[in-house]
Amino acid sequence: MVKPCLKAMFCRDIVAATEKGIRAPIWDLSLFSRPWPFDPANIRVPIHFYHGDADTIVPLSHSEYLAEVIPETSLEVLEGLGHFAGFMSAPRVLDGVVEVWDRRDETASERVVHAGAEAHAASPERRDSAPPLG
Repeated sequence: MVKPCLKAMFCRDIVAATEKGIRAPIWDLSLFSRPWPFDPANIRVPIHFYHGDADTIVPLSHSEYLAEVIPETSLEVLEGLGHFAGFMSAPRVLDGVVEVWDRRDETASERVVHAGAEAHAASPERRDSAPPLG
C-alpha cells in the first residue's frame, strides 16, 4: 500500500474484524471454497466491476468470468493496481456511482410517466374523457 492513511485504515479494519475472534474471516474462506447458492447469470441488475490487474488475492479471471455471464455487466481493469484498486481509484469509482444514480433517477421517472399513461389509457371510465385538470 502506497498511502499510509489507507494502510492504517486497512489495519484497523483487520483488527476490528477479528476483535471477537476469527470466525468471520474463516467463514469467508469457507465460502470461497464452495459453489455459490445462486447462478450469477440470473442477476438482473446492471453491474460495473473494477478490478486491479495486479490483484494477488482475487484473480482477474474471476471478474472476467462474472462480467461474461451476468447480463448488463461491464468490467474496468485498473492497470497496476491490486486488491484495493477501488480505494486507490475512489474518485473514478464514485463518479461511476453518481453516473448510475443519475441514470437510475431518469429511468425511474420515465417508468412512472409511462406506467401512469398506460394506466390512464386502460381505465374504462377515462377512455372517452379528457384527463382531469389540476
